[in-house]
Amino acid sequence: MTGPPGPVVIRLEHGPESVDRVGPVLTQAGIRLGQPVVVLVGGASGMSTADAATASALFDAALVPALRTTGAGLVDGGTNAGVMALAGSARSRASLGGIHIGVIAAGTLAQVGGNGPSSDPVEMEPHHSHVLVVPGADWGDESPWLSRVATVLSDGQPSVTLLVNGGEIAYQDIELSLEAGRPAIVISGTGRTADDIAGTPPATPRARALARSPLVQVIPATASAVLDALRRSLKDG
Repeated sequence: MTGPPGPVVIRLEHGPESVDRVGPVLTQAGIRLGQPVVVLVGGASGMSTADAATASALFDAALVPALRTTGAGLVDGGTNAGVMALAGSARSRASLGGIHIGVIAAGTLAQVGGNGPSSDPVEMEPHHSHVLVVPGADWGDESPWLSRVATVLSDGQPSVTLLVNGGEIAYQDIELSLEAGRPAIVISGTGRTADDIAGTPPATPRARALARSPLVQVIPATASAVLDALRRSLKDG
């Protein structure tokens, strides 16, 4: 039995106009701009087994149906770990078409390497439709690009960031989402960063600052709540 064919890999070279090249490289790859977008951020290798099981169930029962009914594209970190691997598997189980773009810093990807490769490289998740390999040597270098890709892909259509679990980089991902004016849904009960922000009170000064934002919505880890929040954020009746 053969596995999935793997994503289309797009490499964005480092240079002074790299950011401006995001739109052209996406369209050259046949990706239609101007579609609703969900940006999935959160836990990778640090997720517990229990938190991963919670996330997987939510993706099957809420994320995939929301993507299907709204026609939204999905953008995430693209590696074969944590929420990214779980989302790729959920889309595959549901035979869901559409766009699923992973954004990975070159130095963190085992197959690509690059200048200053990470000491902890990983594989790309095989069920994504596309992987955009961007300049960067280590974890977190992809975060500004992830936000930029979502903005370019949505091109004026609704977009929302979904936080499930998460480590230190998840804080940066949410902050960049808010800087871009993109609302964020934080799923309480999925562990770590998400629960830090959802706490009463939030666990850290950084978490408190995010929780105070009018663009941040905290909801429980139930399929109905997540599905409803995603549909409303993406303007689906």
